[in-house]
Amino acid sequence: MIAELAAFGKGTLWPYTALSESQQKIHHQVRRIGALRTQQTQWTGRLEALVAKHWPELTSKLKLGSVTLLKMLGAYGSPAHALADPRLALKLAKWGRSPMTQEKVSGVIESAKTTMGLPMGEPDADWVKEVASETLKAFREVRTCDQNLRELIASDSVMERYSDAVGASTLAVIWTKLGDPIEYSSSGAFVKAIGLNLKEISSGKRKGELGISKRGPAQARRWIFYWAMRAVQRPEFATWYEEFTRVGSVRSKSVGGHRKMKGLIALMRKLCKALWHVRKHGKDFDYAKVIESISAPPPRRRRRRKGSSQQTLGPAPNPGI
Repeated sequence: MIAELAAFGKGTLWPYTALSESQQKIHHQVRRIGALRTQQTQWTGRLEALVAKHWPELTSKLKLGSVTLLKMLGAYGSPAHALADPRLALKLAKWGRSPMTQEKVSGVIESAKTTMGLPMGEPDADWVKEVASETLKAFREVRTCDQNLRELIASDSVMERYSDAVGASTLAVIWTKLGDPIEYSSSGAFVKAIGLNLKEISSGKRKGELGISKRGPAQARRWIFYWAMRAVQRPEFATWYEEFTRVGSVRSKSVGGHRKMKGLIALMRKLCKALWHVRKHGKDFDYAKVIESISAPPPRRRRRRKGSSQQTLGPAPNPGI
């Protein structure tokens, strides 16, 4: 069937083009950052379970992904070992990117003294040390990859133009997995290649609902979702997102429903269309132009048929009355 369509002239040549050295380096860093973020998520999940089991009060004082928490657990492993070090307060104050306040240091030490977590043996403490060290290592590797991508994109005149607005890592993933948006014939084709085009889903209780096709690379959609989560916090989208969430689902009696997630998906589609537009026309990315002003659509008017003497659009009179 494919050969017959190609013989009829329905096919299009898609010649192979070798990547330049800089593009190969970007591809390499994109593969690394994808694998390392997966490892970071896995190690963070293991660490979260261990902290919740043996030291649940700690996450109320420090964030789970903070450098101070990771260094402390990597060094001690258990609350008992941490309290045994007389220099604990001094180390806590210096471990983070910025010096910790004395109040926060005292809170961490007090949580170690009064924790309601299960007691830990030496093997448990050693496992916590290893998990925390691996989490910190993956975190640093991801940050290094992100810095490498920034430097590589800075040397590319095309990608560097949109790096600040979109994000270096997100832009690198889009160019690596989908190619240059200017190569697509329309914004709809670009959105469809990502897998964000809408299709009807009818299965079981879901009858005729719209959902994204997810036909494109999953890594690209994941990073575009991160982009949308950053963009939705901008003041340009505050009114639109609030209105989108407030409306609620038409088929659901509860106000809101899943509108927050649907709003992010809608914003992903708009951001991708805006990126194609600015790339196609050689403009700078402007968040203020991504969403037009929300206004009620004009009333729809039906045209009068030619030769008809009826002036109104109301129901036709019933001759039986």
